[in-house]
Amino acid sequence: MTENEKNYDSIFDNRLLNFLKVNHDRYGMKVSMYCYYEEGDFNLTMVPDKYRWEFLENSDWLKFGFHYRNGEEPVTISGEKITEDYKILISELIRITGCTCETIRLSYFRGSYEAVSALKEQGIYCLLTADDDRKSYYFNDKINQYIAENDIYFDESNGMNFVSTDIRLDNIEIEAVCPELVKISKDFRQNKIIAVFTHEWCIEESMFEKIENMCKFAEFYNYSFTFIDKNSKIEEAQNEYFRGIRVI
Repeated sequence: MTENEKNYDSIFDNRLLNFLKVNHDRYGMKVSMYCYYEEGDFNLTMVPDKYRWEFLENSDWLKFGFHYRNGEEPVTISGEKITEDYKILISELIRITGCTCETIRLSYFRGSYEAVSALKEQGIYCLLTADDDRKSYYFNDKINQYIAENDIYFDESNGMNFVSTDIRLDNIEIEAVCPELVKISKDFRQNKIIAVFTHEWCIEESMFEKIENMCKFAEFYNYSFTFIDKNSKIEEAQNEYFRGIRVI
């Protein structure tokens, strides 16, 4: 948006955002985009607020949230520091888009108990956990395995919800997307919320096909796209009548 501010009349002049809107209009897809505050010499203060009202008008299906301050691999970070980074990034996202997410994915799925508890105090409702065997956040092996097998975990000690990520589209072939989703949909421990994600740097023609295949699966198997937030009442995911796909 920064490079094309003078060329874009709409956010949907951007090819990626246009593709996402086409699939939202056709299939009801909802998307969260997790952002860094800075990368090299660039930071979010350089992004114009020219399109804020258009982002707001589409915030029922397109939201933005905190990922980490930058792309460096996270190390142990204090609650005070992550709160500072969160506030800096979120203030810019609100200026640019007018809306933010209550469910986020921290970079590398890393965050100490102190850091996660601090994010809860900032209004974060849920964290997404890893799609692979790595340990997520501050969990031990037992809890890590529980989340992987049961999809949802609530930490009573700090009030944070956790939902496991099911599919990383980066690592799957186009023709395997639907079969893998069908497999998950038949697992009663995993099929209430299906969390799917990719990275922006992976988005090319083949990724467009993967995303559209995911949408076709949702339509055929009667999954609705949803945001996980306070209004969604995550406990309902334990109810057999609640079925949703979370795309991030």
